[in-house]
Amino acid sequence: MKKSVLLATVLLALVFSACSGYKLEVIEPDEWAILVPVDGDTTQQAKDNSYAMYKDSLVSGKTITIPYKRIKLGLIRSYKVPAYTLYKTKRTPISRTWYSVVNADAAGNVAYTQKGDKPGFATESAGSTGLMIGFNITYNVTAPEKYLYWKGKDPDLATFGDNTIFTTLSSLVSETISTYKDEEITTKKSEITKRLKDKLNEKYVSGYGVEITELGIIGGIQFDNPEIQRQIDNRMIQKMAAEAAKDQLAAFKAKSELVTYERTWIEIDMQKALIKYINAAAEKGYTVFPEVSGSSTAIDISKYLKK
Repeated sequence: MKKSVLLATVLLALVFSACSGYKLEVIEPDEWAILVPVDGDTTQQAKDNSYAMYKDSLVSGKTITIPYKRIKLGLIRSYKVPAYTLYKTKRTPISRTWYSVVNADAAGNVAYTQKGDKPGFATESAGSTGLMIGFNITYNVTAPEKYLYWKGKDPDLATFGDNTIFTTLSSLVSETISTYKDEEITTKKSEITKRLKDKLNEKYVSGYGVEITELGIIGGIQFDNPEIQRQIDNRMIQKMAAEAAKDQLAAFKAKSELVTYERTWIEIDMQKALIKYINAAAEKGYTVFPEVSGSSTAIDISKYLKK
């Protein structure tokens, strides 16, 4: 019953809007919306066509009423146009995957197979070694007045990422990876992704109101030549083995020093106990050493202790 009433209400509103000169637009809870006037003084429009004007035009609510304005053509003809344009985009973050798999045959021929929303990035290291690198990226609109100012007519965030951000990242990957040696690329992946993310945000936060919140390498670093990867792996294994041996040696040395330290304290405790015993015997008049005779005064036996 409730659904029928709601449907009837919406239909009546649409019919009434068509007759009375306005239309209804629905704004979803996960959307940003900006209502921009489309007519008026052209000088004032140019002055107002800025981030500030767009920010002031942010609207909220589930339903927006957009009135129509009648435009005259000559003395007789006229037509109606919306007095405002409603631009919308998603509030929620969006994730994209740009990734390809390297396929190399025995003859050294290399081909890339796309596995993500867009292909990965083919580039070269500082030593001109060919490689493929892919990314998972997550981003969202943080300043809708900036994003819709530039992309109001084509606000789809997935398209914006796959076209605009992807192109920028492609250039940054080539520029950044070319400063690293082969082995450094595999050992400094966190450093590389941070540099790329920071550079992307330098451009897109201030310029488009879009923030890249996550950027991570997917599929690892894939060298065009599998032998290079094997050589890097072997060097890493040797390096890890050497570090493990160094750690074991350090642990053995620390344990040896601890044993020596404990032995020293045991000897000190034994000497203290012997001194206490001799002094107690002297106080009672007993002779502990041949050259010491009946004195009730505590004696110094340090000359009898081994140094």
